[in-house]
Amino acid sequence: MAKKLVAKAYPGDYMTLLAFSLDKSVLDENPNFAGFAIERTDPKGNKRTLYNRLSFDSAYTKATKPEERKWTPSDEAPFQKFRWIDVPPEPLDGEYVYKVTAMFGDGAGVLSRGPSATVKVSLPCEPYKDFELAFTKGYASSQAYAEKFDNADIRPQGEKTIDLKKSEYEKYKARYEWLGGRARRLLMEFLDECVNNKNLSISVFAYDLDEPYLIDCLCRIAREGRLRIILDDSPLHAKPDKNNVPPIEIEAHKTILKASKSKDSVIQGHFSRYSHDKIFIQRDMATGKGLRVLTGSANFSLRGLYVQANSMIVIDDAAVAQLYADTFDEAFECGATYKGFVKGKMTSSWFDAAGKDLPSFKVSFAPHKEPAFSLDTVAESVRDAESSVLFAIMNVYGAGKNVPGGPAMEEIRKLNKRKDVFTYGTVQSQGELSLFKPGAANGNVTSFAYLKSKMPSEFREEWYGGKGMTVHHKFIVKDFNGANPVVYTGSSNLAGGGETKNGDNLLAIRDKGVATAYAVEAVRLFDHYHFRDAMKSATAKGLSLTPPNAKKKWWRPYYDAENIKCRDRRLFALVDD
Repeated sequence: MAKKLVAKAYPGDYMTLLAFSLDKSVLDENPNFAGFAIERTDPKGNKRTLYNRLSFDSAYTKATKPEERKWTPSDEAPFQKFRWIDVPPEPLDGEYVYKVTAMFGDGAGVLSRGPSATVKVSLPCEPYKDFELAFTKGYASSQAYAEKFDNADIRPQGEKTIDLKKSEYEKYKARYEWLGGRARRLLMEFLDECVNNKNLSISVFAYDLDEPYLIDCLCRIAREGRLRIILDDSPLHAKPDKNNVPPIEIEAHKTILKASKSKDSVIQGHFSRYSHDKIFIQRDMATGKGLRVLTGSANFSLRGLYVQANSMIVIDDAAVAQLYADTFDEAFECGATYKGFVKGKMTSSWFDAAGKDLPSFKVSFAPHKEPAFSLDTVAESVRDAESSVLFAIMNVYGAGKNVPGGPAMEEIRKLNKRKDVFTYGTVQSQGELSLFKPGAANGNVTSFAYLKSKMPSEFREEWYGGKGMTVHHKFIVKDFNGANPVVYTGSSNLAGGGETKNGDNLLAIRDKGVATAYAVEAVRLFDHYHFRDAMKSATAKGLSLTPPNAKKKWWRPYYDAENIKCRDRRLFALVDD
């Protein structure tokens, strides 16, 4: 016998993606379905009914003032969606319990409880002891940041500098910790261990580099002769601005070089285009053997950690760390031009990573002679997807709209034409954000400037995060809740130009837990910006919940087999009507 209400919970990085489905027979009996009430019990045993910004009683209109905003418990103002992401205000390790209840209304507007279901989930998403995955918040443009930090900037006004005195850095630390999330915590713990353990040395690939505390740590390690670093100096990246002011990375290079015990330990160079990796490798000081590695999409910069949406992975495995150490050594020995690196051993294979407390994954190191070497694998996965493809990437056209972008991006561009898979994704390019949905030709597009200039008065004006990319992720997830999930992630932009011209690393991770965490991140970003895109069409009537006894039922699209919302419900709740 089918359950009347099905609920699923997917763990993310201190957040949970909840999905629900009501048996259609319940709605046939009572079509006045009001939505879902959700109650959360955290690891400390604290119970809280989740609140909804919208309600039946009042609508947010263009005349609504910020101080008039009201949050309503979801058992009074149910969520009118079949999927919801909950981000607990206090991140706690442990088991969360969610009780989901279907709410119904009568002709007088009185709500009553229907079927309910309980689901449990453990946070954060840590499927393996030696493989830690985390994300930055990417919420500089958000109501939460506006309310918590009053849209404060992440650096002092005036010319950019890496020389923030300790007292001044402390003024920014609270917003850095909030925006950087668990990714920042992983990075700082990794770095602090390198600083404090004199038996460790560290090898670094860095692209953008201007986080003051991070640079200070690198200088402390360099003074003791325990640092080797490769910094990018590509003319396309590290060039003076229109006022001939050199980029801050040049200042970082000079500062670290000055601190270094050996000037030969600091190289500034580039491959055909960029030295684009973002990697820290912990090594045994005596033997030089790799011990641990930190990698991902996040640059070691204020924007990379505190404005952009990025991922970070720490792998506590000597064999994997040695792969990265060998790659660093081969690049370092080639010198600033990296001549011959593309023909070397480390760029010629996908390397298997194996370990008791690791997911199954492979890693490749670019640049390669041909983009097909790495990207054909990604393209094949997208092509072979059976249920879903979720992603967050910078650009589907590679270096420009008229550039092919390689096999992986070609398959991504075809997704909106496919009827057989559910597609959700965000793409940012040149200050615009695209939202990909099944059946939509390249989705909707909204400028980040819109958040600042045209935000309706019911929402606080948001900070757009400054010039540059905000969605900086580079990941694609295939069939996250299917039998053979895989996620592609790392520093690679997943485009042909980068894979043949940049120093990059790309991980292919075949694991349900890791794929789920990235899937939650993809949905989180899409929903975050889709709401802002929807603000374009907001009218003077404002935003409110649909009354349960309304003639036009809000829930009907979720049961229309030809509607995107129906495919959404079936995929995430794992139901087949």
